[in-house]
Amino acid sequence: MRFFLALVMCLCITSYAYSAELLVKAKPHYLDSLNAEKAKEVYGYEARLQEGDVVVVKPDGWEWGKEECLPNFIVVKVPTITEVEAKKYEESLTKVIPASGDEPSRIKILKVRKYALPKGLVDNAKDLSQTNVSLAKTELTTQLITKTQ
Repeated sequence: MRFFLALVMCLCITSYAYSAELLVKAKPHYLDSLNAEKAKEVYGYEARLQEGDVVVVKPDGWEWGKEECLPNFIVVKVPTITEVEAKKYEESLTKVIPASGDEPSRIKILKVRKYALPKGLVDNAKDLSQTNVSLAKTELTTQLITKTQ
């Protein structure tokens, strides 16, 4: 009985001890200095990672590589959010192009990532030379930018 009670207590404690880590783009894309039309003309596309974009979500304790730090990226650790909950922040912003004539419907990527953190938060981390930043779940959800176009 004691073993069962200890197991239940352990499971309860560990079920709340989770967090996710978000890799966030900290360096502007080199095409950002061009206007969107010029970039599309030169390179044929306009969707690209932008400063503040949430690039990928991993579980707490993920071992990031040597390139996944400043000046290119920051890691934002969010306690009390699961990796599964946070995975939606990896989505791209897309638009469905309806079928016309012989052409089937297709999906066009408008932005490589749909969700981003404010430039101020990223700049603050860069100013303080912090590769890792912690945000509460409510802080993340209130600061998160959802791109619309």
